[in-house]
Amino acid sequence: MKLYGRALSPKDVSPDDDYYEAVEYVLSKGYFSGMGNGIFQPDGLFTRAQLAQILWRMGGNLISQGCSFSDVDRGAWYYDAVSWCFQNGIMTGLSPNSFAPDAPLSQQQAALILYQFAQYCGIHSDLRGDLSAYPGGDNVSVWAKQGMEWAVGNGLLPVSKDNTLNPSASITRSQMAMVLYAYDGAFSLR
Repeated sequence: MKLYGRALSPKDVSPDDDYYEAVEYVLSKGYFSGMGNGIFQPDGLFTRAQLAQILWRMGGNLISQGCSFSDVDRGAWYYDAVSWCFQNGIMTGLSPNSFAPDAPLSQQQAALILYQFAQYCGIHSDLRGDLSAYPGGDNVSVWAKQGMEWAVGNGLLPVSKDNTLNPSASITRSQMAMVLYAYDGAFSLR
């Protein structure tokens, strides 16, 4: 392992990996932590609770009033983050009573959530991608279209090498690292 900033580079992430620089960046910023035993688990699925926690950190770890989702316990490590994201219109539940914190995050969910976070932060970008120009662009759900257009236009998505959009596909930890690295780069949050 190699020391990068304040974080050790995980042994399952190689300098030859496309996501190497992004993983080092998110570790050094404290957005992510490893999964223990010196690994990052780049192919592991990224969850809704994990994104809430990262956005809460990026937003300043502000105090929240709580939330009433039946699947978000007060003692959960993500309780404050989920509450804050919900109260600020950054994330909603999958139903009025369920947040589904352990559910894998889809590409279109991530795009919409980051779009809403950018708006919360006062970041306004008129750049919009033409989803019809991408294979799979016609598979974007109506509720996610604005977020996906914004994410594609600002270079945050697509995350596949062949530029195919797969909006309902789950995002891996390495892909989310690349998305957040691109987000910070696009909006100068370094």
